[in-house]
Amino acid sequence: MSLDAAQAKPAFKEYGLKATKRFLKTAIVIDDEIIAEPPTQLPEEDLAEPPLFANAPNENHIGDASPDVVHQALGNDAEVKIKPLADAFLDKRIVCGVLKPEVADTDSQVIDRAVRAASVADVVIIDWYLRPNQDNLARSILEKILTEDRELNGRLRLVIVYTSADPLADRRKALGEHLKRAKFDAVEDPNDDTLLTIGTCRVRFVRKRSINVGVAVEDLPDFAVEEFAKLSHGLLANFALLGIAALRDATHHILANLDTSLDTAFVGHRMLLGHVTEARGFAMNLFLLQMKSVLSLPKHLGNALGDQELSAWLDEHFSYPEAEAHLEAAGTTKDQLRESVLKGAGRLDGFHKSLFLPISKNDPAKVGDIEKELSQNFARFATFVREPGGFNPLPEGWLPTLTLGSVVKQVGRKTRYFLCVQPACDTVRITESRYFPFIELVAKKAAKSTENLVIRDGEKKVVVYVSTSAGSRLYDKFKPDLSETVRAESEDGRFLFNSSNDHVYWWLGDIDPLKAQRIATDVSGSLARVGIDEYEWLRLGGSAKK
Repeated sequence: MSLDAAQAKPAFKEYGLKATKRFLKTAIVIDDEIIAEPPTQLPEEDLAEPPLFANAPNENHIGDASPDVVHQALGNDAEVKIKPLADAFLDKRIVCGVLKPEVADTDSQVIDRAVRAASVADVVIIDWYLRPNQDNLARSILEKILTEDRELNGRLRLVIVYTSADPLADRRKALGEHLKRAKFDAVEDPNDDTLLTIGTCRVRFVRKRSINVGVAVEDLPDFAVEEFAKLSHGLLANFALLGIAALRDATHHILANLDTSLDTAFVGHRMLLGHVTEARGFAMNLFLLQMKSVLSLPKHLGNALGDQELSAWLDEHFSYPEAEAHLEAAGTTKDQLRESVLKGAGRLDGFHKSLFLPISKNDPAKVGDIEKELSQNFARFATFVREPGGFNPLPEGWLPTLTLGSVVKQVGRKTRYFLCVQPACDTVRITESRYFPFIELVAKKAAKSTENLVIRDGEKKVVVYVSTSAGSRLYDKFKPDLSETVRAESEDGRFLFNSSNDHVYWWLGDIDPLKAQRIATDVSGSLARVGIDEYEWLRLGGSAKK
């Protein structure tokens, strides 16, 4: 190996491939021409002649085919041999299931099985013709899979349409038109006539192997890894893939730790509490603690998000043709930006904005707006556990409860925002009306001296800061329902809390309880300060300098 090769740093793509290889565990192949290979035939000279027929004449009956004809493999481009396919996936530590629609299977049966299998599969591989010369069934399966994904607010989905039907561009066009009629935003890549994108779903059309054209079944696992890596391309996505892969590998270890010997102690805990909600929360914390213990081991996440990966990300992020000119116009270079990212050096405000130049490369003048929008979205993602229309879908029929960290809006003569700081233990087992304390969130310029939040109010995002003034506290009384909690009511897809004083509070989400607790503690501390008249020179530390 040359010195240059030894010192070569991995490209950012390599980090994604590594994470994807660890993550992928399951695949489903849907094809009506999946075949099992015939049993291996031993050479005739290895077969012992039964004694009874040792001296019998060797006769060929009329109509008998010669051995060469009997064992000749008939070429069929559409066939998928199961053994090389399954073996190739298993060599990559991926379990591959198969679904072969039979003539006796109704279309609805095939669709239901395919959708159920796809819900737990990391990769879906499907033939275009699941009935002779008919693509209706494949299109219906993909539509149903995407419909269920949409109900979950989307999910990363890789679909490989593995087919002998030519030309592939026509098949892509047919699927795109079908999905558009079903109200999906199907985007045909102008530079690749085999690629279709629907949100976070990547559909790739691939030719089955025929002579020297197409992808062989044994090459499908490597192809799937590369395609999925393109789909999950990103720093945080790579980090999440490694983490989820570690949890998958440790699943049975975690289950072994949570064995039946712990049940009695937990039931005793539940008995002493006398309430199911707190006991369920305690069990969740136990489970999360086990997961954190797995992820904290260096062997799982290792150097993920380290300097080398960040540097590789910067190199790829700024590899577009106009990158150097855009950075120069912003008053920096890629090396200066790298130094700032890795060491926190230089003009951080200007460097921070420069990070968003690749996203605004078509109109660099809008880099400030893009920086603001994406930073606000990330702030919500890092703060809110749940919110209406947020990153995670709310379960059907679910109602929020007023608890520590609930963000609400009060509409009166003016709109005001509040954060509930009632201790979590005082938000359950409520048998009569109870006062809840709130801290006002002021919708003005963010303050560096206190906590700031980005809240979503309908279609707009509002930056608010936590008010520490004495008049920022609000108390209102609420009546519990049969669940012994203060639960919201649903109205036209929104949620509201009605107080005993006939005030209405619209629910805007729940933030991380630990963050809410810190805010409550900080505000309580500031309100507990004692103001006295004192010698100013001494208060300034024995100096006249302020």
